[in-house]
Amino acid sequence: MPLADYQTLDIVAKFIAIIGGTASLAFGAYQLLVNTRINRARFWLELRRMFAEHNEVHRKLRPLGAWHQSMEHPTPEELPEVEAYMGLLEHCNDMMEQKLIDWETFNGIYGYRVTNIMSNRLIVKAKLVDNAQGWERFIWLVNRRPDWQRRLEEVRKENTR
Repeated sequence: MPLADYQTLDIVAKFIAIIGGTASLAFGAYQLLVNTRINRARFWLELRRMFAEHNEVHRKLRPLGAWHQSMEHPTPEELPEVEAYMGLLEHCNDMMEQKLIDWETFNGIYGYRVTNIMSNRLIVKAKLVDNAQGWERFIWLVNRRPDWQRRLEEVRKENTR
């Protein structure tokens, strides 16, 4: 076989290798994108399971629930359940800060839960006004939405009268 044929064969082999490598990289990038979406969906579902552990508190804080806008509940004995629930929401805020979850999705799925907490003056006062230094991360979450901020400010003003 003449030298020119070997050179041509070498060029064709390199070209095929480049095409194969490029295709492998493209497929790898596509797989990474698909896996990222799958993992994000799994994460949101896992978060949903975590919130389900707090369903009793959630139901009580909903409109028409026993604690909605209550001035008597939660009692000091019931507050630890609320604290655990609020702690989960703090973790969500931390995950948003780290860009692990996004605000739009969180607010669309779970924002009403924070609204329900903020509707209970007793919780807002006991946790976010009287013990604010222990709830900074929750307050950061509250500061993401103007209506939540306004509610916190209302209770703070009531507290100074």
